[in-house]
Amino acid sequence: MNEWELVAAYARGDEQAFETLVRKYFPLVYAAAVRQLSDTHLAKDVAQSVFIIFARKAASLKPGVLLTGWFLRTTAFVIRDLRKHMHRQIRKEHSGGHGHCRCGRQHRLCRPRELPLSRSLLSGHCAVTSTTTTKRRKHCGFK
Repeated sequence: MNEWELVAAYARGDEQAFETLVRKYFPLVYAAAVRQLSDTHLAKDVAQSVFIIFARKAASLKPGVLLTGWFLRTTAFVIRDLRKHMHRQIRKEHSGGHGHCRCGRQHRLCRPRELPLSRSLLSGHCAVTSTTTTKRRKHCGFK
């Protein structure tokens, strides 16, 4: 069976067709996620999310779509959403959850920035330079 016959079979309810597609495309999706995130645990979560999306949308995919491209594009979208979520979470942690500094004001020192995704960001630590981090932590009452 080619890939579109497998997609059609899954759309009709054939779970084995879905397993075959996962075995074929999971290494591609996982490798792309690891390459972009540099974190194997997050990459597995991203890959699982991509296949959950695929399971929901398989029946509505147009037959001309290249599945390799669809999986890579969907992986990029899931990673983009993960990064947005991580940035929001860090901003919320830095602001004490209410959009302003713990001192009650919102000013340049405590204003959240868009940060690049990195291991320090993924581990919940601030990824800005250590000088700014030290100043921000001291000012906002973080230890």
